Amino acid sequence: MQKKKILKNMIVLFLFFVSLISFSGCNKETSNESNQNEQHIVVAKAENKKEEIKVDAVSDQQPSDNNKENKEQDKNKTNTLATKESNKNATKESVKTSEVKNSTQKQTVALTPLEQELLKDIKEKNLTSKTAYMVIVDTQKQYTYIMKKSNGSWGLYKSLICSTGAPETPTPKGIYTIQDRAPWFFSKRYQQGGMYWVRFKGDYLFHSLPMDENKNIVDYTLGKPASHGCVRLKVEDAKWFYNSITFGTKLYIK
Repeated sequence: MQKKKILKNMIVLFLFFVSLISFSGCNKETSNESNQNEQHIVVAKAENKKEEIKVDAVSDQQPSDNNKENKEQDKNKTNTLATKESNKNATKESVKTSEVKNSTQKQTVALTPLEQELLKDIKEKNLTSKTAYMVIVDTQKQYTYIMKKSNGSWGLYKSLICSTGAPETPTPKGIYTIQDRAPWFFSKRYQQGGMYWVRFKGDYLFHSLPMDENKNIVDYTLGKPASHGCVRLKVEDAKWFYNSITFGTKLYIK
C-alpha cells in the first residue's frame, strides 16, 4: 500500500518535470519566433529605409536632370538668339556694303561724249542759272538740250529735237536769259503762228510747229534749219518747255 503511494507520487513528480520541460521548450520556441519576427521587422524597416533613401536619391536626381535639360534649353536659346543677331548684323553689313558699292558705282558712271561736251560748254562759258535748269541749243545738231542741276552738279535731263533758223534767217547765237511767255501768237507778216511761245531775245522765241490761224500745223519740219529765226519744237515739247523753263533760266545757243 505504501509502495503504491510512493510510486504514484513519483509519477506525479515525473509528469510535473515533463510539463516544466515542455513549457520551457515552448517558451524558447516562442522567444525564438519572437526574436525572428523582430529581426524580420528590423530587416523590413531597414529595407524600407533603403527604399526610401533610394526614392529620395532618385527624386533628388530628377531635379538635377531637369536642371540639366533647362540649362541645355537655355544654352540652345542663347545660341539661337546669338545666331539670329549674327545673321541680322551680317544682313546690315551686306546692305551697307551694297549701298557703298551702289554709291561708288553712281559716282564712277562714265559720262557720254554728249554730256562731256555740254559740261565743257558750261565750264568754258562760265554759265550759271537762276533756276534748276539750263538750256543749250546746238544749231548744227538741231537739238535743244535741257540741263538740270542735282546735288550741285549739272546733268543732261532732256534732249528735244528742234528746228532753228534757215540759212537766210538764222537763229542768233550767244548767251541769253529766258523771258516772258504766252500760250499763242500769230504773225500777220509770215501768216503763221505757234503755241506755247517763250521769248529769249526780241521777236525770237521758242514755240511749237508753225500753225495757221485755226491752229492747224502747216509745216512739220524738224531736225534741220527751217524757221524764220525762232526755235521750233514738237507741240508736246513746246508745252513742257512753256510750263517748266521759267523766267531767269540761262540759255546758250551755239
